[in-house]
Amino acid sequence: MTEAPNGRAEAAGMPPGAPSGEYLLETRGLKMHFPIKAGVFKRTVGHVKAVDGVDLQVRQGETLGLVGESGCGKSTLARLILRLLEPTDGEVIFGGENILRYDRKQMLRVRRDMQIIFQDPYASLNPRMTVGNIIAEPLKTHGVGGSGAGERKRRVQELLEIVGLNPEHYNRYPHEFSGGQRQRIGVARAVALNPKLIICDEPVSALDVSIQAQVVNLLQDLQKEFGLTYVFIAHDLSVVKHISDRVAVMYLGKIAEISDRKGLYAEPRHPYTNALLSAIPVPDPEKERARRRVVLAGDVPSPANPPSGCVFHTRCPRAREYCKQHVPPLIPQDKDDGAEIGGKPDHRASCFFPVLEGQPINQRAEGTPYRVSDA
Repeated sequence: MTEAPNGRAEAAGMPPGAPSGEYLLETRGLKMHFPIKAGVFKRTVGHVKAVDGVDLQVRQGETLGLVGESGCGKSTLARLILRLLEPTDGEVIFGGENILRYDRKQMLRVRRDMQIIFQDPYASLNPRMTVGNIIAEPLKTHGVGGSGAGERKRRVQELLEIVGLNPEHYNRYPHEFSGGQRQRIGVARAVALNPKLIICDEPVSALDVSIQAQVVNLLQDLQKEFGLTYVFIAHDLSVVKHISDRVAVMYLGKIAEISDRKGLYAEPRHPYTNALLSAIPVPDPEKERARRRVVLAGDVPSPANPPSGCVFHTRCPRAREYCKQHVPPLIPQDKDDGAEIGGKPDHRASCFFPVLEGQPINQRAEGTPYRVSDA
């Protein structure tokens, strides 16, 4: 382990099967299949595969960005990690322990270390509670922040000041605040218990652009001050690039590609990732006019009836018959053009025919499929 310039401990070349001690959070084969009921007797006639076998690793002190189209399973994955939903299958390893085995009392202790910032600041705050009571609620539930009301009030006012609000706002109600201020209240509630992990479920998507920047900067400042770990879910790829250390791309309940920020934005390997990144506007009119967007054909398939083999093959311009029959694992990527590849385990893509440097994306792939070497 080496200490990075920004004070975070980073490990180079950690394989997917590294010990749990290397990570604060892991998911292993995590699945959430919602049953589809039909008929008079409400029999199960199918399943919506919202999350379908997700493996993720999050290191202490880092920010993992999670991106993808609406309906790809990002928010469902966040709720599975927090056990707000019980998964169909898989494991959630937090601090080296599988928390899916915990009973209610054990989970109450774990929830002190796992918090969430919700997407909509207007819906996530109780309109009948004052700001002071909203932020003090987790303190009361877990019995921290002092035994008396006066001590908790001082703690809440301190939290309000930390997130950039006036301590005198303690007795105000949520409707008296703007959207950005409400989201700051949500941030204060999330950090009240000094958690280790915070799930940020699209925390800036409902805010104006200028307010988005303020909230993102606040999250970064809090991360440096308290050593927080984030899973940051967003649609805005520019925001994700700004705040994330690593980025995971989801498609139809699966991880399509995961890499460090620089590797993913500079050398995306999965065709879906290339299409997403091509949609980011360039702040240069001449370059914007010259570049070519990658427009995917067709619509996103239904998670109730996903395609066989690679779930992306129905929209992929590089797909071949092999892709329709085989499910690609997350294969480590490097710059070798050979069929068998290895190395760079931090950059992985679930694609048999990844886009190599200099290759056109809208072109049918040639050669043999990439696979993990048996060596």
